[in-house]
Amino acid sequence: MEGFINAVMRWEEGHWVPYPWRVDRTPYKVLIAEVLLQRTTRKAVSRVYQGLLAEFPDTGPVHKADPEELESALRPIGLYKQAAGR
Repeated sequence: MEGFINAVMRWEEGHWVPYPWRVDRTPYKVLIAEVLLQRTTRKAVSRVYQGLLAEFPDTGPVHKADPEELESALRPIGLYKQAAGR
């Protein structure tokens, strides 16, 4: 098992990409990244992640935001709900 763990760690050293959600691992930022990464790619998330956190730096602004505001913030990566008839 130790050999496997060492092999994985060596592989990671050569392939690790410092995405923002890997560098600053506060619980809120990890949660946002995990939710976004469930629905789209790392490349797409990396385009909007910093801006999303600037607009919604913690749970307070997310809680107070109108659904349209959240949809607008997520639209660039294809994460929004289309109203019927659009």
